[in-house]
Amino acid sequence: MLRHETKEYKLYIGQTNSLANRLLNYVSEFQAHSPNDYKLRIFAAFLAELAPQAVLDLYFAVKDVGSLKKAEKDAIRKYDPLLNQLPPPNAEVKEKLKNAFEFYYQSAFERRLGT
Repeated sequence: MLRHETKEYKLYIGQTNSLANRLLNYVSEFQAHSPNDYKLRIFAAFLAELAPQAVLDLYFAVKDVGSLKKAEKDAIRKYDPLLNQLPPPNAEVKEKLKNAFEFYYQSAFERRLGT
């Protein structure tokens, strides 16, 4: 949750079998295999510039492992957090993202093929 002045915003709802591993993912450097985890770091950096006095709070709920997906889906529907359902990228951003993925995969292929 983000608290800023008199407002509160739900930011993100996720699920994990290991809270320690999930937190480690969110504070680690960018990882190409899981770019989605990096969005919280990007948001925190953006927020530090925009509203340095804002506070981020972490809340968690213990759920039965068998019901994690449903609990997550229900909570997203109920709270509509800012970062869970980002709008689609515009054409310019989509092209930049496509180019970045092409560069990443081509460089990986080149390394694997030894070229």
